[in-house]
Amino acid sequence: MKNKELPVGMTRMLPHAWKTVGFIVAAAAFVAIFVAAFAFRSKICAEYCAAIFIIGLFVAAISRDRHEDEMLKQMRFAAFFSAFTFGVMYPAIMPFVSLVFSSDNKVSGMFVSIMMLWFYHVVFYAMKRRARREKHD
Repeated sequence: MKNKELPVGMTRMLPHAWKTVGFIVAAAAFVAIFVAAFAFRSKICAEYCAAIFIIGLFVAAISRDRHEDEMLKQMRFAAFFSAFTFGVMYPAIMPFVSLVFSSDNKVSGMFVSIMMLWFYHVVFYAMKRRARREKHD
């Protein structure tokens, strides 16, 4: 197989069908987290389900949209940048918040990963919705 080089600034993304697969995996894992935690009372199983949840959200995040254009690429970049900023600032700020509220909240990497991916999807879809609304006005 011939190795194709991408132009500068281009990234490889999964086909659009993988977005659906990613969201289905994430939804199933989300339900499984609660089943494992409450029905089986298994923390280890819930952690594995959380890891699968992260993988599902990640697959959905790196899958292209049905009609990928330059504007969507810019929105995707802005959403990834926002999620990255959130992911860096959250663990940096939490120790100070814990001091103020006298709590001993530890920030796990898995929690930050879930929050970053969730934040990415919320920001990206909000930007898409706003752009669609502006286009129709």
